[in-house]
Amino acid sequence: MTGERVEPAEDERITITSAVGLKAEHLKALGRITVNYSFMEMMLRSSLALLCEPDDEIARALTSAAGFGQLLAHVASVCEIRAAQGLGVAADFAELKGRMEKAAKKRNDVVHALWEVGDTPGVITAHRLQRRSRKGSFEKGTPLTSMDLNAISDEILDVASALAAFYGGVSLAKESFNPHAR
Repeated sequence: MTGERVEPAEDERITITSAVGLKAEHLKALGRITVNYSFMEMMLRSSLALLCEPDDEIARALTSAAGFGQLLAHVASVCEIRAAQGLGVAADFAELKGRMEKAAKKRNDVVHALWEVGDTPGVITAHRLQRRSRKGSFEKGTPLTSMDLNAISDEILDVASALAAFYGGVSLAKESFNPHAR
């Protein structure tokens, strides 16, 4: 077993350190946010590819190098095109789109934050550069516990799971739908 990595037991104490002194529970929660957001983004790209079928070239053109906001806009546009062709998916996606935008904003606010560890045990503060500010001033920070960060992660996972269900619904609807047969 030389060189093989072994995962520690779930209850085994692990010391994780960070440059700014974040505790392990905060780092784990931030990791969950990152992983769940990646799942949401992957489901968004997969939904776009499915909606573009059978034209894989269009799907590749729309998904390659597209950021999250662009992907949302592309999926919404393709849903409208498919709705005009008789595949009723636009309304379902419109409801999901708002939820995804909110979840992505929360994710961005914590993942792109400058973290401050204060005097209150278990509380960290996320600061963000203001988007349209003078000389890089900071927005007022939001104190967060690891439970707060896990709640954000859970929200992102809920939205990603709803998007996975949307994908499944599109897949089923497409089985009985063929715009080229009309």
